[in-house]
Amino acid sequence: MNRYEIREQEATDLQKAMGFPATFFIVWDLEHDKRVPFGSYVDREAAQRRIQRMEERA
Repeated sequence: MNRYEIREQEATDLQKAMGFPATFFIVWDLEHDKRVPFGSYVDREAAQRRIQRMEERA
């Protein structure tokens, strides 16, 4: 079983008004049931790379 997953989160109205994308990709730690530190990304590929790096360290 994977320890991490990617969850999608809709940007707030303020974030959208500031020009951020409509969706953020959050790297979620299933073991601790929380977002990993610095785990918010604007594209899915960057979030997947983050998971790869963390799994390589384990």
